[in-house]
Amino acid sequence: MKPITNVKMTEKRTQILEVLKQSESPLTLAEISDRLGETVKPGTITPMIKVGMILVAGKRVIRCPVCGSKKSINEYKLPDQE
Repeated sequence: MKPITNVKMTEKRTQILEVLKQSESPLTLAEISDRLGETVKPGTITPMIKVGMILVAGKRVIRCPVCGSKKSINEYKLPDQE
């Protein structure tokens, strides 16, 4: 598989960068989606991660509100954020 060297910047990807820039802490995909008002799928940000535009800041453990099971999800941030 060929490595990704550039990312086609769509309006949604530009908005994702802006949301992350305005955030004081790393965000999950659900939090990014809430702030944008539309669903952000992993395939939208994966190319941005591969070229270093977005970093995986860590993992957050959440509990399913329906069944109570625990799930680990990624948090995302910009490279220049602490």
